[in-house]
Amino acid sequence: MIRTMRHVTWLLLVMIGCGGARPTAVSGGPSNGQILQRGPCPVLADAAGFAAAIDAYYRPDLEKAGLTDQLAAEPLASIFTWAENQRLLAATKAGRCQRVVYASDGLRVVGFVVLPAAPGPHPVIIYLRGGNRDFGRIEAATLLNLAWLADHGFVVLATQYRGADGGEGADQFGGDDVNDVLALVPLARSLAQADLSRLHVLGGSRGAMEGLIAIRRGLPARAAAFRGGVYDLAATLQLRPDLGQVWGELIPGFATDRAGVLAQRSAVGWAGDIRIPTLLLHGRQDWRSPLADAEAFAAALAAAGTSHKLVVYEDEEHQLALHREAWLGEVVAWFKRP
Repeated sequence: MIRTMRHVTWLLLVMIGCGGARPTAVSGGPSNGQILQRGPCPVLADAAGFAAAIDAYYRPDLEKAGLTDQLAAEPLASIFTWAENQRLLAATKAGRCQRVVYASDGLRVVGFVVLPAAPGPHPVIIYLRGGNRDFGRIEAATLLNLAWLADHGFVVLATQYRGADGGEGADQFGGDDVNDVLALVPLARSLAQADLSRLHVLGGSRGAMEGLIAIRRGLPARAAAFRGGVYDLAATLQLRPDLGQVWGELIPGFATDRAGVLAQRSAVGWAGDIRIPTLLLHGRQDWRSPLADAEAFAAALAAAGTSHKLVVYEDEEHQLALHREAWLGEVVAWFKRP
């Protein structure tokens, strides 16, 4: 992915959380969720670079899913427009889209804060990316979706997880990195624009796993939505054995207790612990996270009596790029329900 302005820093600022429980300090260092550094979002400022970044991010998945005809009928440039990127540029210049460094377990972790134009307070979305380490990190393409949600009235917070985008620590794929998710709660508490009583979780792919583990551990979310989520790691590994090497590098104990560590990360086995309304969004042609796993998780939620909804998009892949406004609209409607 093309990158610009990655290490530009506008301001160094220490934030003090207010209200509610105090965030935990680590060994006398900064408190979890404390913002240590702020800078502009890495938005692409030239049309050619923007178009190339969008194409590089979405086209490979679409082609591998066999959706080239659909892509030809609806080009990416008509879905992710330069005009929208210009609005994101303006929001970044106004300080409403920020790349931040925040504290988590004494580490410096990279994340993002995207704010609506109105003063608020606004409901909050914690957005959790997919991928691992620097693969799948939040870039120009993802920021358009975060800005879309902010334009619809949400304060959006996101994490790159520890060890990514220059952050400290090591990704454990659902291990200690879940603390980076939980640390976004006190971070939200420090923002005057954020109404923490209306907190929601939105995760994509691996981000569904992260969000569900965080909810199980007490993340105070009112509702959750997951796109192309990973709900059963053992089943995913059967479909994609190449992930064994990746997870072996990331997950502590994978070599000695594979079944155990995968079960800890697989919400299909503990769906009864998820008691908040949960929206599942999945593409029929998703080759990264099989639809069957989403259907199995939906069945497990139903068995547990948890309010949920599964939306399946035909002629669609992992990122739901061809139905972008449809799935984002589903998320907004789900989160704005009384």
